[in-house]
Amino acid sequence: MDKDTEQLVAAYADKEEFETAYQEIVQRAELEKKKWFGQRKAAALFEEAAKAAAANVEACERILALRKRLLIHENGLRQGQKKILSLIEEFIERYQERDKSVSEVA
Repeated sequence: MDKDTEQLVAAYADKEEFETAYQEIVQRAELEKKKWFGQRKAAALFEEAAKAAAANVEACERILALRKRLLIHENGLRQGQKKILSLIEEFIERYQERDKSVSEVA
């Protein structure tokens, strides 16, 4: 083999090695790109999930505060009902006492 043929074969072999190396680098770059964008996407999703969880916590706090106020109002209502019932009972007792005193006089 002459010198030119050897250089041509060597250049062809180098070209194949370079193409193989280039393809491997492109594949690695694609994988890294997918990983990076995938992580970025996952980070965005985690951030959205955290925001939703925070909103849920705020909503739960509001619900608990409303529930507490409702219980306070319910207790007030019950006390008011008891007071009204006791006044009605007192009125009935007075009426019965007055009715007894009227019937005793008559």
